[in-house]
Amino acid sequence: MQGYSTEDIQRMQRSNFGKRFQSASLAQFGDNNGDAKKITKWRGLGSALSGMLVISGPAGTGKTHMLASLYENLVNDVTSVRVYSDRDLFRRLRAGFSQEGDYLETLNGLLNHHVVMIDDFGSCGHTEWREEVLLEALDIRYRSMRPTVITTNLNQEQVTKEYGERIASRLFAADNTKVYSATWTVKR
Repeated sequence: MQGYSTEDIQRMQRSNFGKRFQSASLAQFGDNNGDAKKITKWRGLGSALSGMLVISGPAGTGKTHMLASLYENLVNDVTSVRVYSDRDLFRRLRAGFSQEGDYLETLNGLLNHHVVMIDDFGSCGHTEWREEVLLEALDIRYRSMRPTVITTNLNQEQVTKEYGERIASRLFAADNTKVYSATWTVKR
């Protein structure tokens, strides 16, 4: 679709993920207990891509590396890919919503991309407002069946305990692709 060069993609990866991940690629992952096949199958849907890919696992197991690798793999195949860290999404939301406190228009604008990637979901703590925003964001993407990739250190039980059943049910829905990164090996 876009026709970006390798250099352009690496520049975009550096901008979205930092210098560490500017050359991230799916080729750097082994089979990883079949998870690579699940991710490749999800990714292989191309322009028909839909639903959520949830990558959970402990810190330091390659979740952000995988996100940057998927970005590199998707950017030429879809109309737009937007990356947010959990912190960045809320920072941008606060900066954009009106003085009346209506954040939905801003949130819809932030999420109006073919593919949205949210790195480190749940890493910035919990408040009722954050829970409300996360539920709205996930619901927007879930209902529209737009492709969404989420990384988190939280498992389903922890998401349920921290954010409630409604958020957990959208993240870990049966039709979403879910992978656990704790056993991955990454060739960096």
